[in-house]
Amino acid sequence: MIKMKSVLVVLLCYVALGKADPDCESLLKPIHYNHDELRGRYHFLAGTSFLPGSRTWPYTLSGAWVDSFPTSQSDLFEFAQAQRMFGKCFSVKFNMTVENDAFVMKQPEHSFFLKDEYLSSGCPDCVTLYETAISGNETFLSLLFFRKSKTVPDSALELLKKQAVCLKMPSVMMLNPNSEDCPVDPAPMDGADAFRFYNSDYRDNSDRSIMKLLPTVALLSLLHVGHTAPAINCDSLTQKINIDSGNPLLGNWMYIAETSTVPGTKALTKKFVDSVVVNVTPLPDNRSIKFTQIQKTFGNCMSLSTIILVANNTMQMTKPYISSETLLTTGCPDCLVIMGNFTLGSSYYQSLVLLSKRRILSSAELDEFKNQASCLNLPAPAFLDPEKELCSEEQATAGTDLTKVLNSDMGSQIVGMLDTIISNPDGLSNLLNVYLGNLPITKGD
Repeated sequence: MIKMKSVLVVLLCYVALGKADPDCESLLKPIHYNHDELRGRYHFLAGTSFLPGSRTWPYTLSGAWVDSFPTSQSDLFEFAQAQRMFGKCFSVKFNMTVENDAFVMKQPEHSFFLKDEYLSSGCPDCVTLYETAISGNETFLSLLFFRKSKTVPDSALELLKKQAVCLKMPSVMMLNPNSEDCPVDPAPMDGADAFRFYNSDYRDNSDRSIMKLLPTVALLSLLHVGHTAPAINCDSLTQKINIDSGNPLLGNWMYIAETSTVPGTKALTKKFVDSVVVNVTPLPDNRSIKFTQIQKTFGNCMSLSTIILVANNTMQMTKPYISSETLLTTGCPDCLVIMGNFTLGSSYYQSLVLLSKRRILSSAELDEFKNQASCLNLPAPAFLDPEKELCSEEQATAGTDLTKVLNSDMGSQIVGMLDTIISNPDGLSNLLNVYLGNLPITKGD
């Protein structure tokens, strides 16, 4: 990986435990439910998804529930759904058909297919859905946990996390169980009408808009994505650059900004990271490069060196965690924009990093990076203060070198424990409070 996430360099110093692999075959086996017994209101309390924008659920979505009703046809059910976004409630109704113990929605006129399968949930009044949504040529997977009451048993949460691991999905997110339910709308928007309304109003805002999707369990959070989609050429901004060797990457680089799906990245970067310098040097095999990151945190300097393999237009790293990154196009002549996928323990995350030979970039160059993050449905980037001091050569030499511990077997255990902490809604705050006192982590960041 061309740049170790700056916040992770700090957090990885604090933890040291591992995790066990679950029995995926049994955890992902679909189970049978008597659909008549599933009637009544179920609250959406936890989940994970590959839907663009889904990592914002804990911060933008509350009071979400779904209810089902039988119809005159034994295999057809009507659903009512409501949820709150930014204090405003929305509701929708739609029909789904029962096929082989799964709920299915097919609308070929809109190139749309939705399938909800039941997985083991770990408690008698709970439901865990494994959802597949296909819109045109795109497929989105979600894992969603519901319960009639508003609490999530510890055993059910652990089961859900293991299922997410087996599905190689991002870490499970928890919604606020104390939020007030949205009221029942006497005339909610019908599923097909909702599709036509939102599709016609918002699909022109972005070529990558996912507003083609019809109502699903997470429909209304998707509508929020449509509302905020940038009117920019995302195909151009997310075009990958071919790299046959590490030569374009060599030299010294200044860390400018980053964003990722790791919860709290923006707030943590602002709190922890003063400055970062990246030094990339070649290795004798002509296929690998050595990446050394030196960063200042609270006035102290720390460093970490990793080995990166450049192959098939990607930059691959195996220690201290697994990552694969590519370069994206940029209008900045002396910048690198790096899009990455990486694994912490058993959870998968996405990232976008901006490096430059300069510390101060133009507004247009910074706006371009913001738009690239928006196109990839990543949170707003965190930008470092270019006025803060860099680590001097003497400070870097005398500082803390994390290379040995994080590239050892212990490093893998530390990464696994960090994943456990990040997956817990209060895990980061609790960890940081131990070391730094009362440090609030703002959810919106």
